[in-house]
Amino acid sequence: MPVVAHPPFNHPHALIQNEAATIVDVYEWHATANPDFPVFRFHDGYTVQDVTYSILVPAMRQVATYVRAFVGHSKPQVTVAILATSGKVPRYSENTISLLTLLPVDSMSYALAIWGVMRSGHVPFPI
Repeated sequence: MPVVAHPPFNHPHALIQNEAATIVDVYEWHATANPDFPVFRFHDGYTVQDVTYSILVPAMRQVATYVRAFVGHSKPQVTVAILATSGKVPRYSENTISLLTLLPVDSMSYALAIWGVMRSGHVPFPI
């Protein structure tokens, strides 16, 4: 694979030293400080594609909006199960708190779902 030049990387030293910062806070910081820096890299069958912070963080926010619409803004936090499936949609039961199903699942979508649930203020439970 050819070497690809990246934009300069700004390190979030001050943010990381803040004990109250979450992983979501770090991603939000990177969206401003390192918008063009790649988070994921994949081959689409033709070329190598990058998913940068400027793409990832708005998608994370969209997942959070979806989760809030589905689960609400409840306090205490709701545990949201994230089920990696192979294409079959599971049945919901009365005991299911909430379920975010990804079809089809890949590691990028799965990570995005986890971060989006965290951004929504709820607790992700990857299955």
